[in-house]
Amino acid sequence: MPALSVRRLEELPPLAWLATISPNRVEAIVGRSVRTGDDGFFEGTWVGPSDLAAIPQSTALFGSGLIMADDGPVLVPPSHPLERLYLFRDGDSWMASNSLAWLLRAARVELDPNALYPPKFLAASLFVKPPLAEIPTTGGPVTLAVYDNFRFTPSNDIEIVSRPRERPFESFDEYRSRISAALASARDNAPGYELALSLSSGYDSTAVAALAAPLGCRRVVTFREGKPVRGSDSLVDSGASTAKKLGMEVAEFDRLAYLARTDLPEAEFLATGMSGEDVVMAAMGTYLAGALLLTGSEEFRLKGNPYRPGLHRGDMSTTSLTEFRLRVDFVHAPILFFGASEQPSLTGIIESKEMKPYVVAGRYDKPIQRRLAEEAGIARGSFATVKRRASGAIHSEGLAAMSPHSVQSVREFATREGRTVETPRRFKIRGWHRFVLRNARKVGLDSLVVPLRARQRALTHLEPEFGSILLRWAISVVSERYAAADPIAPSRTQATRSPSRPSSPTNSRPPGSPRAPNQAA
Repeated sequence: MPALSVRRLEELPPLAWLATISPNRVEAIVGRSVRTGDDGFFEGTWVGPSDLAAIPQSTALFGSGLIMADDGPVLVPPSHPLERLYLFRDGDSWMASNSLAWLLRAARVELDPNALYPPKFLAASLFVKPPLAEIPTTGGPVTLAVYDNFRFTPSNDIEIVSRPRERPFESFDEYRSRISAALASARDNAPGYELALSLSSGYDSTAVAALAAPLGCRRVVTFREGKPVRGSDSLVDSGASTAKKLGMEVAEFDRLAYLARTDLPEAEFLATGMSGEDVVMAAMGTYLAGALLLTGSEEFRLKGNPYRPGLHRGDMSTTSLTEFRLRVDFVHAPILFFGASEQPSLTGIIESKEMKPYVVAGRYDKPIQRRLAEEAGIARGSFATVKRRASGAIHSEGLAAMSPHSVQSVREFATREGRTVETPRRFKIRGWHRFVLRNARKVGLDSLVVPLRARQRALTHLEPEFGSILLRWAISVVSERYAAADPIAPSRTQATRSPSRPSSPTNSRPPGSPRAPNQAA
């Protein structure tokens, strides 16, 4: 068993960590809010027993870390495709981190100026299989690891260790009981973090609100308005009315407030390699400090669609949060991913006789979510009447969807490389395209529309060349917040052979008490 040593560095983003794993030793540097113990370290929460050693056996992880098992260290990423771990091989050792920017800085490598990154991140994010992917750098590939557990073989290769799965669900009542218990467990395994909810007018977050309210969730963030929707004159996407019915306190925000900021707000969202859609949440930073944030993020399994593979996502929402939440210090728990591997059993529940009263006409219909909400007292017609989105639009509108100071910074970055950067023109999906794509799989002709489906999927991310410039710019901005760890200054660290839960104010404060806001990018 390799020896474990952990150093806590106050200047780091509170939930960031980086480990160097060699055959005889594991050395980790962590932020002040990463939970540590004799068995390893972890940021976030999970479903199951409260000891760190139990984490690799959890079916639902909302965070990441490293656990020392009998047969060696095990790396544990979240059990959903919204975030991933980053690994880099350096001779006989591996470096691993929950921050791409920090890993690149620590490994002293850079992203390749000639590589096209958006397609690689897109392919590694819509599905959880394969669980490993690679992106090029100037000094060898960085491995992206998602969903399953990972360890290293005697020959120092990465080995996938399949994580336990939930058993199938037998009825709606059983599903509701089990997901409620899972949420309670996740809450209990995040001491010092207060339940909070990102709530819109749609199905998913409204269902989560119905689950969270009985467990004491009283803190809600919402956007006043979303994007325009065809066939609707209203922009209202606020979940305030639902929150008030459930006895929750609401903080409303303007989704485009980030455009007035001067601190390059897009950088920490784009530095994840994803589309940056979550930049609209930048204004929520201070309010989310110390939160166990529940969102309605899910993949299609609760919709009952039998024509798509399991654990599939069709958009990039909430995939860009990592650097933001590591800095602000909140845990993201997309609880609807609980039991995601059991999609066939959930489809069976949706199609059962007991769910008929909760099926409505039209394509925008999620019976399980509707029943969760309505049985909690949220009236039909007060939510999910129109499918709206509040996410950012950098992937579709380019520079026009970025703050002026960020646009200037991006242009200066490109100029230093001898490049220019402009918003690219993109292929548009028309109504007849959607009709063909929707029906091709149903009639067994999906192979004929593979190119069109690939173009549609690509539109969920940034155009490759433009997106690669934005990613490298974002990494150059965000990596500076990890400068304190390069080199490590012993006077600013707390080193322990057998680490314990930190006694810093971040982790010892009473639930609900405020944290000092962290500085922006």
